[in-house]
Amino acid sequence: GLPNQAPDLGTSIALGIALVLAAIVFMKLLSMIWALFRFHGFTLDRGKRNLRARYGLFTRYTAAIPTHRIQLLSVRTTPMFRWWKRSGVLAETAGGGAGNEDEQQRETHRLWLAPIIDADAVDEFMQAILRDVDLSGARWNPLPPRAKRRIRNRGFFVASLVAIGTVYFIQWWAFAVLAVLFGWAMLHAALWWKHAAWAIAPTAMAFRSGWWTRRFSIVRFAKIQTVSVSRSPFDRRHKMARLAIDTAGAGKAGHRVDIPFLPHEVAVGLHERLAAEAAKLSFRW
Repeated sequence: GLPNQAPDLGTSIALGIALVLAAIVFMKLLSMIWALFRFHGFTLDRGKRNLRARYGLFTRYTAAIPTHRIQLLSVRTTPMFRWWKRSGVLAETAGGGAGNEDEQQRETHRLWLAPIIDADAVDEFMQAILRDVDLSGARWNPLPPRAKRRIRNRGFFVASLVAIGTVYFIQWWAFAVLAVLFGWAMLHAALWWKHAAWAIAPTAMAFRSGWWTRRFSIVRFAKIQTVSVSRSPFDRRHKMARLAIDTAGAGKAGHRVDIPFLPHEVAVGLHERLAAEAAKLSFRW
């Protein structure tokens, strides 16, 4: 009979990568189909004090929140959304709104205000939701250049661990894997640093980050519960710090004002200003 010849290592690696990519594409397609069913017929109505969203093809959902309960607005833009010049706007709230019981339990602290919106209309839409916030004249501050080096070096470290862990199985191919991962770490560091920035308006603070999926969040001073500055051993070595703002139910929107790699003196200055601004205002749920 014919000899049973096993595929070589290169073929096996290529096949494995192709299967992983195919699985990622398949999951993305499923996610898109699920979103089409879930947000079918989406409408958002504004009353005097509430926002009310209605959506769903098979199961209709209704969710409402008082506008004063909005703790944070977050804009998410995926690569596909950028291709279509679209974005999505998500609100993080304190406490639940009226709606279907099961849906309310899952989304007590989050509500899509615009699952898909024209990218050029995002600023006007957010201004209509947060009428007391105006970022039009705010100055966007990038992170220092040494932040890019730290992100890159962290990627190099992870890439080296992966290459060391695979050298027994793929032998010399591990060097090719290392080269690819090093290239990816450099690209990721450059693009993440390029798109990361923060800004302060008269009534709020904003932070944007990410390059593959770009995110942008706004927190009003009146909704700040705590402001913290933290420093890891690596931060202390590079004279840097991380500034984080917590609101009621923080983090449910998947993005928050949590800024790494700030110069230490800048982080301390922001902490003092934000704490003073929050102290002047009475917190309202």
